Amino acid sequence: MRQQTEWLVPTAHNGWLETWLSIGLVGVVIFALTYFSAIIAALRSVLRDKTAYWALISTLVFLLFSMSESNILQQNNLGWIVFAATAAKLFGAGPVKPGHKADAP
Repeated sequence: MRQQTEWLVPTAHNGWLETWLSIGLVGVVIFALTYFSAIIAALRSVLRDKTAYWALISTLVFLLFSMSESNILQQNNLGWIVFAATAAKLFGAGPVKPGHKADAP
């Protein structure tokens, strides 16, 4: 491709392929497991609370963008930051119930 177009292509223009080229198949599999776990957690969250559509929509939009852009694991990329923050919230602890005392350190 580089010889035919005489253009040094800087990225693969596909997040999954770019991740595979940079950290290998094991990295892609680990990320895929994390991603699909986030989708499942988002679906569960939507079933429990109808206000949790943000998590499902943002993870699906991240999937669509990662198909055409190399945004997986990219530093300072807003899509990656939003996905990481959403996944962290999905995998984190649930909300604190009113009247529950927090443990002191």
